[in-house]
Amino acid sequence: MKIGMKLVQVIAGALMFAGTLSTVLISQPVVAADKPIDSIVAVVNDGVILASELRAEMEKTIQNLRNSRTRIPPRNILQSQVLEHLIMKNLQLDVARRTRVNIDDQQVNQAVQHIAQKNGLSISQLKNEIEQQGVDYLEFRQGIKEQMTLDVLRRRYVDQRVHVTEKEIANYVANQKSIGENAQEYKTAYILIEIPEAASSEQIEKAREKADMVMQKLREGADFTEMAVSYSDGGNALAGGVLEARKANQLPTMFAELVPDMKAGEYSGIIKSNGGYYIVKLLEVTQGAAEMVVQTKLRHILIKTTEFLNANQAQQKLEQIRERIVNGEDFAQLARSNSDDNGTASAGGEMDYMSPGVFVPEFQEEVDKLRVDEVSQVFKTRFGFHIAQILDRREHDDSEQVMRMKAMENIRKRKSQEAMQLWMRRIRDEAFVKIKI
Repeated sequence: MKIGMKLVQVIAGALMFAGTLSTVLISQPVVAADKPIDSIVAVVNDGVILASELRAEMEKTIQNLRNSRTRIPPRNILQSQVLEHLIMKNLQLDVARRTRVNIDDQQVNQAVQHIAQKNGLSISQLKNEIEQQGVDYLEFRQGIKEQMTLDVLRRRYVDQRVHVTEKEIANYVANQKSIGENAQEYKTAYILIEIPEAASSEQIEKAREKADMVMQKLREGADFTEMAVSYSDGGNALAGGVLEARKANQLPTMFAELVPDMKAGEYSGIIKSNGGYYIVKLLEVTQGAAEMVVQTKLRHILIKTTEFLNANQAQQKLEQIRERIVNGEDFAQLARSNSDDNGTASAGGEMDYMSPGVFVPEFQEEVDKLRVDEVSQVFKTRFGFHIAQILDRREHDDSEQVMRMKAMENIRKRKSQEAMQLWMRRIRDEAFVKIKI
């Protein structure tokens, strides 16, 4: 069986640092008697990064760059960028540890099962495919666990603080109507030279000088993606700064208005923003297709915590309800008698068809994993503990209501990406970091 590209991307995403969706646990090296003790290349708060970790990450990054046919920068420049990404991994892990984010083996098992099902494989077939790619299966599981940890952090510190206003939705819908449903999509790459939070005039000037240096290299014929790998502070720098194709109103705010007026292959001047200096390149323009939205019909049971029912008790209560459903009891009847969602309990927990963006992100992520008729594991949102069952899914065209839901989803996604970049910059600025190479 030949592994598909989608599964290759899943493996790469689980094991490689790409933007903000990865973090690494620092483990103590196994030192053989005839080998020197591993050296420390950086101190990050109370932890360290070892030379062996840096070497391993360098090897993975170089292989990824080769696979994507991106020119590999000089080793000293690439090493500096890779080390910075390792620092960010450790900082995120430090936040996870201090805030007691814990992903257990059962959650990892569920995620791996979902990946296998999405690729039409059994667990044993998935394991064989992964190992045929030269990846250790335990390392793959660890990568999945790390991604899930970062997802929890993102929801806690970013997604819950992002708000979409009615005015933003109305403007988005009006713009979408004006450009037509088959609007062009723009594949871009960008370079970000960050300015620290509360930066001094000297720091701002230093960042500008770096941006000018990168721009000069580009004018002299340097490869854009190589420059992104070498100098960008953006989360996807090691992927050449490349973003997936998006419509104009889905592009990052800093260059959303600029890109549609550019020609494929053209790059911008230096763009100043609160976060730093950007240079963007338009890689490709394609004609977008009319969007069909997948709507979901589901039912759920919500158990809220109260002064008489703490989180552990609420979760345990819902676990018992789920077990009764799995053993054959009626979901609707149990929802009527137990659910704390006053809006759906009387209907057996059932909702009408819902478009993406209606649910809070943590609820949406869980239901997106489910197959029709599948009952979820117990999961937590800001409202309490839930179980959900998918009753049906259908494709629906872009009615006014669907366009509004799509607008909310896209605006929230764009804001979350920008807020994540700011949060990452903040924890970096507040950290103690000492580089020892």
